[in-house]
Amino acid sequence: MTSPSTIQLPPCIHCRKSSRRTNGAEIYPNRPDLAERVAYKCDPCGAYVGADSEGRPVGYPANAQLRAARKSLIAEVIEPLWKGAVEAGAYTPENDQAKTAIQMAARNRIYRFLGWIMGLTAYEAQVARFDLEDCRRAYWLLSKTTYPEIRKWAKARETKAQNEKETTHV
Repeated sequence: MTSPSTIQLPPCIHCRKSSRRTNGAEIYPNRPDLAERVAYKCDPCGAYVGADSEGRPVGYPANAQLRAARKSLIAEVIEPLWKGAVEAGAYTPENDQAKTAIQMAARNRIYRFLGWIMGLTAYEAQVARFDLEDCRRAYWLLSKTTYPEIRKWAKARETKAQNEKETTHV
């Protein structure tokens, strides 16, 4: 795990105060399975965010309204797109493992597309980094998009990158 002293505390996007490092027992008191997980909390407004396995914050602390918006974006728009990729795309997976691989590739494409369409870097296009307006904008943009459109966009970018690579090696 990354040393706590080398991790930058995430700023609160609600009250602009610094957050503090804590654990899942404080943030998720009804989830004993998360008790040892690292989290970051803004004491003045109560916003919080979880951390990755290295103890680094996965985004910015969120209040209840922003957590609900992030969950809604993921559950109502992003997950249905990648979970439905097999049915929506030109795929015939041989088994469950192949289906999972297709879905994970679709999930990655969706996040890359989201970053591109919102003018964000891959780092900035993480839902845990979104504020309320970003969530609303992403919801609106993705709800008007189908997975086949995202796949077509990704394939065009892959073809362009391959052509550019071939051109530079001639």
